[in-house]
Amino acid sequence: MHKKLSYFLTEISNWRPNLHSKPRIFYLKHKNVSNIGDNINGELLSKIMKRDFHRSIYLETYIFKTFFLIGSILRFAKKNSVVLGSGFNNKSDINSLKCLPQIKFVRCYLSASLLADKFRVDTNNIKALGDAGLLVSDYYPRAILVENKVLLILNHADRLNSHQEEFCNINNIDIFNMGQRILFVDFFLLLTSYKLVITSALHGVIFCDSFSIKCIPVRLQNSKVSEFKFHDYFSIASNRNACIVNPIDDILELSKINLLENFTLPPLNNLEQRKIEINKAILESFFCNIEN
Repeated sequence: MHKKLSYFLTEISNWRPNLHSKPRIFYLKHKNVSNIGDNINGELLSKIMKRDFHRSIYLETYIFKTFFLIGSILRFAKKNSVVLGSGFNNKSDINSLKCLPQIKFVRCYLSASLLADKFRVDTNNIKALGDAGLLVSDYYPRAILVENKVLLILNHADRLNSHQEEFCNINNIDIFNMGQRILFVDFFLLLTSYKLVITSALHGVIFCDSFSIKCIPVRLQNSKVSEFKFHDYFSIASNRNACIVNPIDDILELSKINLLENFTLPPLNNLEQRKIEINKAILESFFCNIEN
């Protein structure tokens, strides 16, 4: 409740009703904090739907029909929210929902199970198709040249200690933080220029899956990043049920690509079919809700 209250108090003092005709999309966005995984929501949905969207602030989700696409933001949904792939950040997030939103599909099975248990509905009635971030490879170009190098992508809230930074420098591991301000097209050109990615950001994993880049999920010591959302995402593929989020120091010490590849996630099953299903569900759900 504290997070919700902080969003509410921050926004209510400056809020003015915006009654334009653009459809609305919600994603977390702070004035002084950037996060590629969240910020891409509006642009990606605009590319899919070929129209502009208004970013709803938290207060507006109580009033207007709002689409929830990418991110672990399902705890912010309301009765009139239309969920197109969002999931939960932690198990406890389910306590924030007072009623069942309009679920078209959620990210994966753990999020679906939490909804089913709380609202006493059949899990089979809640579609779990995957994260809409898997569609980025359909809308952004990839690099022409791929170097035999390793990229470490950090969650926007993660910071390496001095020893880890020095280790990366010595072993020629490049570092990118998801909080950096960069054009999305430039980010994906950067991402796809590497053979292998180590990442503490869930959307680092998801974007790698979209472009079929080998990836190792990691966690930093004392990180506040939830592992639940990783395991939620892993639950969509049967060959990832036993996958773990590795301590970063265990992975960095390997350093050589031929050793690192032993820890990469198995390829996401039926990637192209998943992308087709997600894209279809977004298109169908969007037009159905606009017409109504």
